[in-house]
Amino acid sequence: MDYFSSIYSYENLFLAWERVKRNRGCAGSDGITLYDFERELTENLKELSASLSSQDYHPLPLCKFPVPKENPNEFRYLSVPTVRDRIAQTAAYLVLKHVFEKEFENSSHAYREGRGVQTAIQNIMALRKQG
Repeated sequence: MDYFSSIYSYENLFLAWERVKRNRGCAGSDGITLYDFERELTENLKELSASLSSQDYHPLPLCKFPVPKENPNEFRYLSVPTVRDRIAQTAAYLVLKHVFEKEFENSSHAYREGRGVQTAIQNIMALRKQG
């Protein structure tokens, strides 16, 4: 299977767009919002596909936002990719998740769809009951 061409196919980029839109989120460093991107959706996805297929694609800088911690004098920073970059990342994820999923151990819970801290805790509790 040619994974790379699957990533930049219009159909996959459109599926990635739908996920990115569903997650909402703000504009990145280029200032383009979801609404702006959607106004010329077909053209923007075709442009992204061409950029990926010709290997001219380069992600733009992240937009960093300070987020206050409990202590009012402390911050952590949230780094936000552009809408275009979030679509490219999601498109790669949609194609490659099946490839990598086969390689993960059942005990791995981080960064996996349908898994996380709660499923890890449940797994630990079940193993503990088994001795």
